[in-house]
Amino acid sequence: MSAAAAWLRKTEDIDNDTFNELKKIIGKPIVESCQMTGDTKSEAMDCIASAIDACSGQNAKLNYETASQQIKETMDKKFGPCWHCIVGEAM
Repeated sequence: MSAAAAWLRKTEDIDNDTFNELKKIIGKPIVESCQMTGDTKSEAMDCIASAIDACSGQNAKLNYETASQQIKETMDKKFGPCWHCIVGEAM
């Protein structure tokens, strides 16, 4: 869970459905540089957000290895082999 989503959850009295929708909006990856087309970039961002949600444990602790493996496998299936994925705090 992003810091913004955690803050929102603590400060607002909102239902779970609304919170989950806001979390999806807030939790999108930030892209600094990209050579992908718009559709590929959009699918990659959705893949990343899904993997991070799926691989986050209790206390929003992310399993980096599992998340990067899931992202790589999904991208390989959708767009062909040779994708590389690195997930970490300092990336």
